Order: sequence, then structure tokens, then C-alpha cells
Amino acid sequence: MGTRAMPPPISKSIPTDQLRRLNFLLGDSCGLETLYPPDGEPVQFTAHVSASWEACDRFVRLDFFGEIPGVGVESFRTLITFSETMDCYRFWLFASSQEEPVHAVGDFQGDDLVFITDPTRMVWGTQRLRFTFRPACDGSIELLGERWEPDGYAKYCSVVFRQES
Repeated sequence: MGTRAMPPPISKSIPTDQLRRLNFLLGDSCGLETLYPPDGEPVQFTAHVSASWEACDRFVRLDFFGEIPGVGVESFRTLITFSETMDCYRFWLFASSQEEPVHAVGDFQGDDLVFITDPTRMVWGTQRLRFTFRPACDGSIELLGERWEPDGYAKYCSVVFRQES
């Protein structure tokens, strides 16, 4: 019996420099999130996020949980990586309230990590969202979500996540 040759790896290497820039997302945190539904009043709830590297060190995994008044329990898992082929960061968000995953591409603008989603069906209709992750000096992370509108972006959600002790 001969040995079988292994197929070549999908990529030559893992883009460690780009992936290291995601370290600010890691850890367990929570914050008071405000959701701004289209044509509705703002809603506040406590949001919990746990972020860690997947075993392969290729993806950061963000697990979110919140009980949203008037909507119910929402949980999602997001996977974030860097694509050398596309030369950008990508994420896929799998939410309990949605049948299809949300896909986005983005990059750093200064210290901010900014993603723009593909149009996706959501509870409030088809949306295109912009998410900005802004690290702060105290270790907290500000997340701003915005909905695309013809005359610019409108606030969709905002929260400052602080590390849990």
C-alpha cells in the first residue's frame, strides 16, 4: 500500500497580521443596547457578547444574546475573518430571528472596524446595514449599527460593551 499525497492547502498561510487586529473583540462583555426600529420607538435591553478564536485561529467567533422587549429572545453567532483573495475582512452572522445568514465585508478605517452587509431580509424588511466596531482606551468596544436609507445611514442600534469581571 502506498501513501496518498495530501492535497495542497487552500491558502498558503493564515493572514496572521490582519487577524491579530481583531484581538480587541475578544472576551466576555455586556452593555445596555438601544435598538432603533424603523417607524418605532427606541427599545433598550441588556446585550451579552462572548468573543473568542475558533480552534483553527482563522475566525473570531462572536456569540450574542439579548431579550428584546416586544421582539423576544435574540441570539446570533458571527464569524469574522480576513480574506486575502478579496483583501478585506468578512463576516457571516447567523441569527435566531433570520432564515438566511447575513454576509458583510469591511476593513479598518483608522482604529474602527467597519462592515457593510449585503441586502438581507430582517424582521423589519430587507435592509443593508453598516456596523462600526470602535475600541476605546478603557477596553470597552462601541458598536454602532446603521440602516441604509436613500439620503444616508440612520441609526439602527448602539451599545458600549464593557468586559465582564
